Amino acid sequence: MKANLRWLCLGVTLMLAFSAVGMAEEAAREPVVIKMVGDDGFGNAYSSLESEVGQMIYEDLGIEIQFVPGNSGDQFDTAMMMLASQNWGDYDIINTATDDATMRYIEAGAFVNLDDYKDKLQNFYSYSADLIPLWRSLDKANGGLYVWQAGPEQTALVGTPLDIAVRCDVLEACGYPHLDTTDDWVAFLKQAKELFPEQNGEPTVAMSFFWGNSIGPMVATYLVRHSGYQHPAKTTAMIDVENETFIPLFNHEYCKAALDFYNTLYIEGLMDPDAWIDDFAEQQAKMDAGTALTVHFTNWTLSQANAAADGRGQPEQHYIICPIRLQIAKDEGRNVRYESYGSLRPDDTRGILATSPNIERIVELIDYLSSEEMSIRLHWGVEGREYTVNEDGKMVITEEFARIYNSEEYMDYMDEKGLDSLGRMFPTRTFALLSNGQPCRFQVDPDFLMQNATETQLRTYQGMGYENMLSPWNDSEDFEYIPFDNTLYMQAVALDSATDIAKTEERIISYLDTQIPLIINAETKEDFEARYQETCEQVLALGLEDVVAAYNANLQTLLAQ
Repeated sequence: MKANLRWLCLGVTLMLAFSAVGMAEEAAREPVVIKMVGDDGFGNAYSSLESEVGQMIYEDLGIEIQFVPGNSGDQFDTAMMMLASQNWGDYDIINTATDDATMRYIEAGAFVNLDDYKDKLQNFYSYSADLIPLWRSLDKANGGLYVWQAGPEQTALVGTPLDIAVRCDVLEACGYPHLDTTDDWVAFLKQAKELFPEQNGEPTVAMSFFWGNSIGPMVATYLVRHSGYQHPAKTTAMIDVENETFIPLFNHEYCKAALDFYNTLYIEGLMDPDAWIDDFAEQQAKMDAGTALTVHFTNWTLSQANAAADGRGQPEQHYIICPIRLQIAKDEGRNVRYESYGSLRPDDTRGILATSPNIERIVELIDYLSSEEMSIRLHWGVEGREYTVNEDGKMVITEEFARIYNSEEYMDYMDEKGLDSLGRMFPTRTFALLSNGQPCRFQVDPDFLMQNATETQLRTYQGMGYENMLSPWNDSEDFEYIPFDNTLYMQAVALDSATDIAKTEERIISYLDTQIPLIINAETKEDFEARYQETCEQVLALGLEDVVAAYNANLQTLLAQ
């Protein structure tokens, strides 16, 4: 009797235990809403349920993700205001936007340590193994893993670099000139402006810029990146790749040469008079109208601009990308171009707030998305609909999707299907190479780009002597293209804002933000020289060499790790 009673009690206990497990599992599957301070990439609020991919995530995991824009799209300001108040409301994930803000959040204990959930993040730890040490470096005290970033890796050129977009009919009218150095471009732009003073009754601009955007002064120095050096997203230092060291950017003859080129454009009337007030939208509008004969530092805008040219019945005005580097680099025989590909994206830094009631579910979501399968789903779409797989195992965009890509339906279609919308919000490797050698994003796949090239573009490539759109870099006789992983260097320049050296750098950057436009807009070369020399003296006085030394100290620490 007692034995039977013991077995009965054990049975009841087991039933209760299994029931509890079942209830826990059921509770875990209850639908939840994950709120993230971030947006859809265009400053708009966004729910994952608005997309096909989001619906799939909801069906599989019971999770809806709501992206909520920060302070007028400025995620950094929003992050810092929240940190100051220690009030994150009902948010679960926050985009800290900068390495500095990230470090502040980690120090304050505001983020969940992902190491505490390592057993549930096996896909994530495997998928991001090469980047995790860099993310750990943001925890200066203990090297914990608190955040993830969109972090690409790449072993070959994918897509066209950020050089100069040029209208195809202008290239043809000018006899398909050889474009390599800044001197080549000045001569070409003079001819182009003379031949094309107007577009549909509106005055043209020889070269359009988006320097009204906050990164304008920084981009004005990017020509050193095309001329045998590299530099991260700041205006203080550049990278001597061969010697694995930072050297001052300002005060270097290549920086001076870059600014001198733009000053020449200004003096010759070849620079868009709105260069310092136009942002991305204004630049795109000029491309769409065809009033910009060339467009500085772009490649992501061509599809829309070419569709607009078709819409106004002027397909001959499609754009292609052509290379540019400093004349001084050619003169000195510096015929290597290091194209950065592996930079982490501090503006895409995410962490789980320690106050979130949904930590376990977010961990599940991160691991779910950390796979090559999901990278393909998020960026290429569905096999048989957006792409097919050929006998070589390569994905090929379908004719119908290619048609949509080149139409006004494209953006709405991408939103509806959820393609790209989550790719930078979670640890999908946006610009990484898949196991078959293709990029994660079909938009930069060389085979797709040639498959999608217009008749105008193909005719122009032929006229320029290019086999394809990558030939100016991969097959150039002018310079050797070398992919360059910039991740370590990006981390090296992540200075702690509370330190004196970071404040020194802030003062230098603020000063240069005001001085660079004044240098470029000098009315004479004499005035240019005077303004440039004055600026060089001032940045040295402000402590430029100390900042560069701090970068190098950080770099050595990272290299040792």
